[in-house]
Amino acid sequence: MISKTLFFVLLKIVLVVCQACAPKKASPPFVIPNIVDATISLKDVPSDFVLNPKTNTLYVAYSQIPEIALVDLTSRNILHTISLRQPASALALNPEDNLLYLFSLKPPLFQVVHLENDKILPALSLPYKPTSMVVNPTTHKIYITHQNDEKVSVIDGLTYQVTAEIKVGSKPTGIAVNTQTNQIYVANTEDDTLSVIDGESNKVIATIPVESRPSHVVVNPLTKKIYVTNSRSNTLSVINGETYKVDGILAVEESPYGMALNLKNNLLYVANWKSQTISVINSLLNRILTTFPAGRDPLKLVINPETNDLYFTNKGQSLILMVHIQLK
Repeated sequence: MISKTLFFVLLKIVLVVCQACAPKKASPPFVIPNIVDATISLKDVPSDFVLNPKTNTLYVAYSQIPEIALVDLTSRNILHTISLRQPASALALNPEDNLLYLFSLKPPLFQVVHLENDKILPALSLPYKPTSMVVNPTTHKIYITHQNDEKVSVIDGLTYQVTAEIKVGSKPTGIAVNTQTNQIYVANTEDDTLSVIDGESNKVIATIPVESRPSHVVVNPLTKKIYVTNSRSNTLSVINGETYKVDGILAVEESPYGMALNLKNNLLYVANWKSQTISVINSLLNRILTTFPAGRDPLKLVINPETNDLYFTNKGQSLILMVHIQLK
């Protein structure tokens, strides 16, 4: 008969062996963040915001107030505001030339702000209602999608004139540019495709099928990989920018929308607005590392590559929220 002491010794050995044999969960290369580390209070619900990592500042456009707020990210205070004729709906920053681009909807206008003195140049009337915008600081060109007109307008960043209109797919929404290859990528929400535009000729050189209702696009200029959120199919398409083939499809959570890519560590963040979460993806391995709660309907994401601070907005809130991504 086994003594009680021997029994517990044998039991301990069995437990240790079982624990060693059990499959281990892969831990992410960072500490899973809290829901919010800090908040930035605003005067109104933001329509858009952009980061200048060189100055550690945010430029924030309001939905109802005709102002741009300059936010110092060290103190998280608004330093000053820039008055506009009407509220801006979207922003794009050229940090090399220290220029801020914006457009408004009523009426559809494009404007340029010289950030060294906050001087606003005369507004340019746009031919169609704008949807989203991106700038190529290398070529000094600005690209604006027009969702209801199946077009992309090209604006010369030196003359501030529309120089071309490019026909793309149905309901073009998100847009991104690869500054290394001078190619522009447009997500066409209604026909589930991605248009590839050659920035030199202003011609569509490829149309790539993706999943259902693509909304936003980001590109890694170093790996030439393109990432597209598909809001109806709850997936992320990964596209090879050299072959224009889909390399992979990742299942994320419900209604993926905005994205942010940190080129320093290749972590990609995806806002799943209906699930109220943010997915963190290793973009080199196409692997989802973790998903964490992000409050009500997260939409826009911006990552500061210098501090690993992730900034995002929640629908209808006069706040910008910050989560610090602590790498191990």
